[in-house]
Amino acid sequence: MEFVGTSKQRPTLVIGFAAESQNLEKHAREKLKKKNCDLIIANDIESGKIFGSDETKAIFVSKNKTENLGKISKEKLAELLAINISHHRP
Repeated sequence: MEFVGTSKQRPTLVIGFAAESQNLEKHAREKLKKKNCDLIIANDIESGKIFGSDETKAIFVSKNKTENLGKISKEKLAELLAINISHHRP
């Protein structure tokens, strides 16, 4: 299977998402590598408790960094993602 990150027409920035119930960082790092992403936003699904909720537990995982955002509003998560994207330089 070909992913956007492994495509010959890969964009300069590839962001992936992971909904995980355990080993959040480990699984996010595996997806980062497998899918050749620049950033993975991993959400702890807390046994489904985040669905329909205004909050989530999340981390940003990139090649050289993990940023644990802890429990955060989904609105704030979107804002941090937008800031992260705006700081990306090809």
